Amino acid sequence: MAQPGLSLAIGDALLGLVDWAWPRVAPRVDDLFDRVADALRPDPPLSIRSLEGHLLTGLIIVDRGQVLLFIGSRVPAASSTQGAIPLGPSHHDIPPWARDLEVDPYRRS
Repeated sequence: MAQPGLSLAIGDALLGLVDWAWPRVAPRVDDLFDRVADALRPDPPLSIRSLEGHLLTGLIIVDRGQVLLFIGSRVPAASSTQGAIPLGPSHHDIPPWARDLEVDPYRRS
């Protein structure tokens, strides 16, 4: 079992290390978080709607067009601030590289 004096010395040493390192590391950590956020943020932005026209908000994990995990809520189209939400995507909502792809939302692999 560690002596109380030794535990305090180790704790002080760790705090001293953090105090010394944080000013040098913080800009790099912020830059790393910005890079990760840019990599995870879809471009162009995506809107996910249910077949009933509800707008989905929350965390969605999708694999090949199939929702594997959804933690969030659905907002009815009537309470949306943008008015009625179309059920299907328009030609302008689809990025140019994906306009020729055929996607079956009911396909299970």
